[in-house]
Amino acid sequence: MSADVAVVGAGLAGLALAVRLAKSGRRVVVLESGGPTQSAAADSFNEVELAGQAYKGATEGRFRCLGGTSTQWGGALLPFIPEDLHRHTADWGPEWPVDVAELWKYLPEVETMFGLSAGSYEEDAPLSSWPARLPSFSWRSPKWPKFASRNMANVHRSYIRSAPNIEIWLNALVTSLNADTGRVNGVFAQSTSGGSISVEAPVTVLAGGAIESTRFLLMTARKYPAMFNDMPLGQYFNDHLSAVVADVKNAGKNQLNQLFSFQFANGGMRNWRMELSGQARRNKGLPGGFAHVAFTTAGSAGFAAIRGLAQSVQRYQLPKAADVGALCSEFPWLLQAAWWGVAKRTVLAPRGAGYELHVVTEQKPVRQNRISLSDTRCDALGQPLARIDWNVLADDVKTFMTVTSKLVAEWQKHMPERIGKLDSRAQSGIVNELTEGGGIYHPTGSTRMGTNRLDSVLDGDLAPHDVTGLRVVSTSAFPNGGGANPSLMLLLFALRSAKQIELELR
Repeated sequence: MSADVAVVGAGLAGLALAVRLAKSGRRVVVLESGGPTQSAAADSFNEVELAGQAYKGATEGRFRCLGGTSTQWGGALLPFIPEDLHRHTADWGPEWPVDVAELWKYLPEVETMFGLSAGSYEEDAPLSSWPARLPSFSWRSPKWPKFASRNMANVHRSYIRSAPNIEIWLNALVTSLNADTGRVNGVFAQSTSGGSISVEAPVTVLAGGAIESTRFLLMTARKYPAMFNDMPLGQYFNDHLSAVVADVKNAGKNQLNQLFSFQFANGGMRNWRMELSGQARRNKGLPGGFAHVAFTTAGSAGFAAIRGLAQSVQRYQLPKAADVGALCSEFPWLLQAAWWGVAKRTVLAPRGAGYELHVVTEQKPVRQNRISLSDTRCDALGQPLARIDWNVLADDVKTFMTVTSKLVAEWQKHMPERIGKLDSRAQSGIVNELTEGGGIYHPTGSTRMGTNRLDSVLDGDLAPHDVTGLRVVSTSAFPNGGGANPSLMLLLFALRSAKQIELELR
């Protein structure tokens, strides 16, 4: 089979890129390792060999099906700030070798894709006003699509069903890249039932997620050693680190709910978070980080049922009978929540909810945190498992506690009492949560971008150095995790790559 472009992975980035290319008139073949919806059989291929601490993102943060991880995606869309993209404020790794202004050109397209309105993500975002300025933190507001629109397959379902020049093969597990010296010519995939497919294409795009994209390159490097010689392929693997650092006490619950809960706005939802400002990062040599307040929902059948129903829509599945029944049993709270949604356009916290302050920071990219190939274990198709050697190091903990201490001190000094005071968690518990939490499913670094092959794998166009016919559209390309969720930046790169490929193929 031949195509203009072969895309590996039908998730957030893969489908966004494939649909854009198809709309430009290109013939696109997409190979997805899972089926139409999530299944245990497909997700069994997420098994990895762990050599360090438990990295939960490998098994709990990946989903093989049409839509990929976007079927479970939280949905936060927030641009990185300049300090994330230029020389790193903690002097971590290479600068991003991209013209940032070129990326921002695609922001309106992403917002339109998800049915979101244009407008600020910063302190002037159209939400209820924040109550106090914290000296080292900026108020920022992600945009969150509706649950149904978070699944990229839902967003493009009608198009991919009807367009004649985009073809999606499900249960197609890519086992090799077709290559010769310095060039990739397509891909070969197999199914567990014994079928196989070979796709010849002048351009192949790996968009199967950070871990899987890295594994494909490592398998290719094993077959063609010169292709990735001297590159730090698989090294500098990192994730965001997160822990609950305090409980918010003595708060006016309505005021706290109004400030930090999700607010319905212009086709989606918005909320506030506190992100370490660029100036504070530069002054203290700190990495990116942010904090948000979340309410606990344990024991709230009604709230859990609403969330379960919304997630069923996102996953393109029928709702669970238990969720429908739980709504009936929580009818009084449901009426109150409906009133909050209409009158205040805000999600109401469940009865008896507690409020927790979560801090998230970048993890330092280091060589010893890496993805490699297992020497002893293979998947059901005989391909080596990814071997993940990942650890939270003492420097990571020190950085996290520095950011946390700064935030807690500024909250206690500047936040109005009606919002609440912080009851800090014990440091030992915070450290345990960091080292045992397994990251928060934002993997980056293992095929990072840069200007030369000695300290990076990809160039600014997401192509491996000195290799043609291949792009890696994955968060693994990001040299660092940044101070925000990586999804929006990934989508901007996907649309930019689609445009570049379109121009190359003319």
